Amino acid sequence: MQDKWKAVPWQIGVVVVMLAYEGLTNNLPMIPRYPIAAFWLAGKILLIVGLLKGWKWMLFVFVAIAALHAVAFLGAPRIAFLNLAMAGLAISARRYFLAPPPPAADADGR
Repeated sequence: MQDKWKAVPWQIGVVVVMLAYEGLTNNLPMIPRYPIAAFWLAGKILLIVGLLKGWKWMLFVFVAIAALHAVAFLGAPRIAFLNLAMAGLAISARRYFLAPPPPAADADGR
């Protein structure tokens, strides 16, 4: 079995670091005042796990959410740009998510 954790592309690593940073510095401190931030943090955790594990459906969910955030934050160009950059990085690593599975070994192990 291939160790997929070692095969994570650098683009996904950058996206994961950006999501984790925002979650820890923005969402986590907001939870006492805005309990809905706990759901935002849980969503980021799900996105991070899905991107690292290579879940195909998570690529599509992440790109859709990032694009929606880019449009929603057009009034804040830096935030919109960061969301577009994350979507672009995820799309550029599409082979990690959409690669065909390796051929199965024969019954005699070849």
